[in-house]
Amino acid sequence: LIPNKDALIIYISTDLVYAGDKPPYSEESECNPICVYGCTKLAAEKVLQSRWKHQVSLRSALEYGPPCRTSGRTCFVQFFESALANGTPLSCFDDEFRSLLFVGDMAEYMYAMAQRFIDMGVPP
Repeated sequence: LIPNKDALIIYISTDLVYAGDKPPYSEESECNPICVYGCTKLAAEKVLQSRWKHQVSLRSALEYGPPCRTSGRTCFVQFFESALANGTPLSCFDDEFRSLLFVGDMAEYMYAMAQRFIDMGVPP
């Protein structure tokens, strides 16, 4: 399979491409990941930028939503809910602030982005 280099690619990246010490962040903010996950996501962004004419990296925050219909995997919301319901002690970080993003909202943003590019003549 040879990809169409003129097609739009929307890449799901992460806000962990930023160090986390100078919020709030925008597209113009300096990337300085401090974990392997952030480093690999930033590296993938750069590969896409160098190889595709029409690409967008969506640097999402901490996503939450209902359990996955196919795998049953849950997100942190269900994890916390279960632990609280069962009286299970939780050990949480206290040195990090994260923004939450509902998966349904992220899907709507991605659709709107794709539609905007299609309206400009970029092939899907």
